[in-house]
Amino acid sequence: MTHLIISCDEDNYPSKNVINKLGGIHIETITPPKNYVFYYDGISKHSIYRVDI
Repeated sequence: MTHLIISCDEDNYPSKNVINKLGGIHIETITPPKNYVFYYDGISKHSIYRVDI
């Protein structure tokens, strides 16, 4: 394994700060699809990051 893919809510700044301190690279921000296992009406956008290990 060479990297991890990590996501968090777009407005979750504490998590985004930790991911950035770990060297995370922002890949994209998405609206989770309705078939996402944790989907619910009104779910916020998710920021997707790559962290090399």
